Amino acid sequence: LSRTRDALRRRGHDPGADGDGVALARAATQAGGAHWLAQPYQRRRAGRAHRALASSVPGEQARGHRIRGDLLFRAGAYARAAADFERAVVLAPADTRSRYHAALAHFALGHVERVRAVLAALHGTAPGALSPVELQRLAMLELALAGG
Repeated sequence: LSRTRDALRRRGHDPGADGDGVALARAATQAGGAHWLAQPYQRRRAGRAHRALASSVPGEQARGHRIRGDLLFRAGAYARAAADFERAVVLAPADTRSRYHAALAHFALGHVERVRAVLAALHGTAPGALSPVELQRLAMLELALAGG
């Protein structure tokens, strides 16, 4: 743990005091997210998102928010990711996947009521709109929210 804290400090992240596991986890997530976002493929995806966001076409802008939201979510920036997914839903109301990802981001943030609202909006979606794995994750979210 000492070497990990020293390595995080060298990279400019504050791992907190010895024994502070929450600060250490936060610093490790930030360092890992920054490293992941700096990878060539992720930088190309960020470039695609930037170009799509600069478009005047709402569908393209929604695509940009979806891509950027996915990048941020995978980097652990759940609040910023949730905002991007919500913006994508506003721009493309039929976008089931953005709603799905917004539910995951809000769950990670502990926004229980927002997750319930997104899940309610997802009920009755067309068959095939979400993959079986995504449907299973939604079922697990509903179970977690029901206390089971």
